[in-house]
Amino acid sequence: MFFGGQSRAFSGPAFLDQRLPVMQNVGISTIDVVIFATAMVLVTLFSLFVTRTMLGISMRASAENLLAAQLIGINIGRVIMVAFIIGAGMASVAGILYGMRIGKIDPLLGFIPLLKAFVATVIG
Repeated sequence: MFFGGQSRAFSGPAFLDQRLPVMQNVGISTIDVVIFATAMVLVTLFSLFVTRTMLGISMRASAENLLAAQLIGINIGRVIMVAFIIGAGMASVAGILYGMRIGKIDPLLGFIPLLKAFVATVIG
C-alpha cells in the first residue's frame, strides 16, 4: 500500500460541509445533494451509453445470449473488458463520494456496506 494501514482524515471543499434548509428545522447536507446529483448523472449517462451506442448494444446482446452474440461477430472479450472497466470506474466514483461523506479514508472503509450487502444477498 502507498500510505500504510492507518486512517487518514481529509476535508473536502468548505461548501460541502454546509446544510441546505429544506423546511423550518430540517436540512440536508450539501454532500448528500452532490452524491445524489452525481448518481443521477452517472445513471443517465450509463443508460444512454447502453441504449444508444454500438458497444452498449453489444453489451446487452452479450448479456442476453453470449453464444449468439459471438456468432453475429461481437468481440466478447472486448465487451467483457469494457464492462469491467465501467464497473471499476463507477465503483471508484462511489468510493470517492463515500469517503467524502465519511471524511476519512481507511483500508476498511467499505467493510460495513460490504457486510450489509452480503447479508442482504444471503437472506434474499
